[in-house]
Amino acid sequence: VTLDHISSVDCESIGCSGNIAGNTITSTGALAAGSVSTGHVGATSFTCTGTIGGAIAVGENDISVLGKGRIRDSVLQLRYVSADGKIITSGAPVVKNVSGFNLHKLMVGSFGTLGLFAEVTIRTNPIPTVSKWFTAASKDPQSVLGKTYKPSAILWDGETVWVHLEGHKPDVEKQLKKLLSIGNYEEVEGAPGLPRYRWSIAPADVIRINRKDTGNFVASIGVGNVWADKPQSKREIAPAITQITNSLKREFDPTGRLNPGRYP
Repeated sequence: VTLDHISSVDCESIGCSGNIAGNTITSTGALAAGSVSTGHVGATSFTCTGTIGGAIAVGENDISVLGKGRIRDSVLQLRYVSADGKIITSGAPVVKNVSGFNLHKLMVGSFGTLGLFAEVTIRTNPIPTVSKWFTAASKDPQSVLGKTYKPSAILWDGETVWVHLEGHKPDVEKQLKKLLSIGNYEEVEGAPGLPRYRWSIAPADVIRINRKDTGNFVASIGVGNVWADKPQSKREIAPAITQITNSLKREFDPTGRLNPGRYP
């Protein structure tokens, strides 16, 4: 991660704190010397560039979310400015923390409707010594999920499976042997190209995708993210969810100053 200002790096807890505005995300950046990466933060890959504040605001997970976890879980502490100008801090710069309300988790994916992000502490991942992609023709991507242990990603386009294995060399070799027991997997340079539109569906529904609805697609097995040629149809929101959303907005931003017209 590249920051205009890194407040601190804690190698014991593998965490990083820094100011948000105007800062960009790269594959490993300034933290490479400490052998950690911000694998949680990014849109579709480690080479994608964007701001840390933007990634947290939209809550869009990395393509390797299956192995690295969701961006919401990587945010340990968040300092933000409320609608009435107060500076509020939620969370703590430690992985194990059960005190207070999880406002920092609530802020992830809120699109700036509940507060203006100023500083964040995020949990990072050790940079894997080995990171490889493998692919094979398969109509049963679920078999990979059941056969391998914590692959970073399993992608499927209805005909072909791509598997991202990371870790120490002996571990990757062991997982590759399991892959080869269920298919003729070959190493490739990286993930496939992703279509324009991102869908969000139940993970169990991924294998039932109909190309008439999506066009060409690439689905993340075990996660529920689907990238498709066609946009996802709008789904009806339950009245209870709308009521909760409106209540949150009124509580955090009663005058509607933050990102007008958008709801969390």
